[in-house]
Amino acid sequence: MRSRRISTKRLLMRLTTQGPLVMLTTALTLALCAGTPLLTSSAAATPVQSDQPHWSYEDPDGPADWAGLSPTFGECSTGQNQSPIDLPDVVPDGGDDVGVATEAVRGPVTDTGHTTQVSPQVGGTRIDYEGNSYQLQQLHVHSPSEHTIDGKSFDAEIHFVHANAAGKLLVLGIFADKGLPADGLQPFVDAIAADAETVVDLDLDAVLPDSLDHYAYEGSLTTPPCTENVQWIVLSTPISMSDRQLDVLAEDHLENSRPTMPLGNRIVTGGVGSSR
Repeated sequence: MRSRRISTKRLLMRLTTQGPLVMLTTALTLALCAGTPLLTSSAAATPVQSDQPHWSYEDPDGPADWAGLSPTFGECSTGQNQSPIDLPDVVPDGGDDVGVATEAVRGPVTDTGHTTQVSPQVGGTRIDYEGNSYQLQQLHVHSPSEHTIDGKSFDAEIHFVHANAAGKLLVLGIFADKGLPADGLQPFVDAIAADAETVVDLDLDAVLPDSLDHYAYEGSLTTPPCTENVQWIVLSTPISMSDRQLDVLAEDHLENSRPTMPLGNRIVTGGVGSSR
């Protein structure tokens, strides 16, 4: 197996069009992925009250204590394939490239209590990977980044949560660092700054970096219940966001990032992608 040094200046991916709707169980899992208490029958629905135990990113109910907050959170401590992780600089070539197709997204902005997310009602992205197609269900932000590369963290990390027809999740992670404004994310940032639950239009093609080199590994949700069997695709090249944009994200939910978890026996691979 060849080794691939992931370039921090190249990335690739490709998306296609709208795929089939996923099951209610997938919708609930997607909600938990972003820290939403519960969703109704649509993955794009508004959160409603539930009996999910309170959890946070600070003691006494922070990441180290999640497993003890509910029997359903057990995998947060017992799981062997948890996310996020520290990604190595040099990884084997996985051989499975990623295809990404994008179209403009329209959807509501919702504060889940742990992050702010957009759930597409129109448009989105589709990722083709290992013979499966995954459709975008929601996107949300962590600040600072949850994944790291050789110990280096980034100012923010955007998670694009996808699901296939069988309900398996694939999360596309994109790092963000200080630089030029990310025009494609400005409507989202404006909604957060205004503390408004509104509908926004996002040009996702403008959000993706020019290069889609990526890391791939099997992991978990980074929030309770920390469910495993989640495919992660993390782009190695960060996008840039302005000081103001990053400040808005950081002030929205302070330090909403789970610490990195042990890699264990897992193998992180590298690959390239293409846009469609």
